[in-house]
Amino acid sequence: VFKKRGPADEWDQHAKIIIPDGSDRVRFGSSVAIKGRYLIAGAPHTGSGSGELNPPGAAYVFKRVSPAAAGIMGIGGGRPEDVWILDTTLEPPTGTRYFGHSVDIDGMAIVGQDKYNRGPGSVSIY
Repeated sequence: VFKKRGPADEWDQHAKIIIPDGSDRVRFGSSVAIKGRYLIAGAPHTGSGSGELNPPGAAYVFKRVSPAAAGIMGIGGGRPEDVWILDTTLEPPTGTRYFGHSVDIDGMAIVGQDKYNRGPGSVSIY
């Protein structure tokens, strides 16, 4: 996550968000949206560890909170910037493939599923 700072409008890295379970090759972050204190990241290949050719996928919703709310102190007692914590994991409906291919968030979480030759695509709203 990058944030614009200062009078020169420079971009600085604010946070690095990683997939909560540490999965590899699930395309975490291939689709991302942010609105206010919420960020949603798609991982359309989640579940592919089982050897599935067309994995079900997932989407992860993170919430930006103060360090105190997250129970985090900075180095030397200093205060770090806001922290992103996992708010919820959105699981795909039964039979879904590549859930999290596209995402958006604006009061509701919207998660798309790509068809990949397995029937029509779809959108789930939470």
